[in-house]
Amino acid sequence: KDNPYRHYCPIIHFRTILKTIIEVFKSQNIINTDLIFSVLEGQNLSPDRPFKGKSEEYKIRMTLGILEIEGLIKWTGSKRPIEYKLNISIDEIEKWVEENLQNY
Repeated sequence: KDNPYRHYCPIIHFRTILKTIIEVFKSQNIINTDLIFSVLEGQNLSPDRPFKGKSEEYKIRMTLGILEIEGLIKWTGSKRPIEYKLNISIDEIEKWVEENLQNY
């Protein structure tokens, strides 16, 4: 009652998806939305808040888009599925996350 939005955690969801993307890039050179989606299935985006599947797929696309706009990943040219590869090292992406999301 005091804080009706306390369970609404879009920044935590973003960080969880971002962490997932980084972990997948550690084992694969090319990723896409479907791959991240399959890794997130059955996982929590925040404590006691499971990933809800297709209705939250836009969050994956948004996170990939932010990484692309920031120049951290780049589109491979593939259209179906749209695939991305690293534009910089994983260490640099982790440093970017630390610098830009440390207060969230």
